[in-house]
Amino acid sequence: MVEVEPTFWIATRIFWAILWRSLLMSVPTIFIVGMITAAIFSSLGNDGANNAARIGTFFVAIPIQISCIQLVIGKTFGRVKLLLATVQSDPSA
Repeated sequence: MVEVEPTFWIATRIFWAILWRSLLMSVPTIFIVGMITAAIFSSLGNDGANNAARIGTFFVAIPIQISCIQLVIGKTFGRVKLLLATVQSDPSA
């Protein structure tokens, strides 16, 4: 395996791969979770329904972003493949 210097073009392709997947998954999910959370808090007579919806969607967005990164790891971008490699620790350190 050869280590490659991450050029701007390679970083842009990886960024775009994560971004479009994130948008595709998070926009509808966050909309639905926000509507459900706001409806529940509104029906309970809570004035903070909007704040509750924002907080709820925030906690939904984080796992979505993590799963999008997981999907991109292992993908090929031109002649470069995004992989994770273990680093052996130095036993003398």
